[in-house]
Amino acid sequence: MRRTPFFSILVVAVALPLFAGSVQQVSMRAQDWRVWGWGGFKQVYSLSSQATGLYFTFPEGNTSAVNYMYQPRKAPIAGSALSLTYQIVSTGTPTWNYFFPQFDPGNLCVTPATTRFWFAQKGFNSNPYPPTYQWGSVPVAAQLTNSSTVTLTVPLTPDQWMSTYGKFGNLDASTFTDWSNSLQNPEQMGLSFGGGCYLGHGVSTLNGSGKFILWDYSIVP
Repeated sequence: MRRTPFFSILVVAVALPLFAGSVQQVSMRAQDWRVWGWGGFKQVYSLSSQATGLYFTFPEGNTSAVNYMYQPRKAPIAGSALSLTYQIVSTGTPTWNYFFPQFDPGNLCVTPATTRFWFAQKGFNSNPYPPTYQWGSVPVAAQLTNSSTVTLTVPLTPDQWMSTYGKFGNLDASTFTDWSNSLQNPEQMGLSFGGGCYLGHGVSTLNGSGKFILWDYSIVP
């Protein structure tokens, strides 16, 4: 699976209103979610038969990573905001690694490992890999820390979303069109994991383990 990089570049942005639309909530069934990263797909598990709480365990070492946790989606992402709650359960005192020399030796920036909202338009993963078909929430994100519980909310306004090479959704008319089309014609939505120079180039643990539990992921009407 080819995924173009997320640069952590910030530009000045101004909020614009989102189009109106119907809201379809996000499934919290384990079978509807995928976890992908350097080294391939990882298993997603359910904490209960009531489909409350999904989890995966970060790989240990620097030869495998989690880059994205997502689910396929065809319905428009229509609402005022996205919201999620996650928990990290640590064993030992792991450090959060974002440097993978086998896959990404140029990721030499010093920025902590984080997670954030992410979605992509239909066709984002096909040639010519349009850079304004993938969107990550900026500045809304959370640094990954041991034994923590975090709730995040991000408005669905273009000034809060950055594309692959650092363009916010309200940069110009063309970028705004791609941002709006990505919401109306999504292919995947979920979270990205990264650090250093990139928002989605993967995270692992060193000297300990970390379980990531996603308690909720919702579209706010």
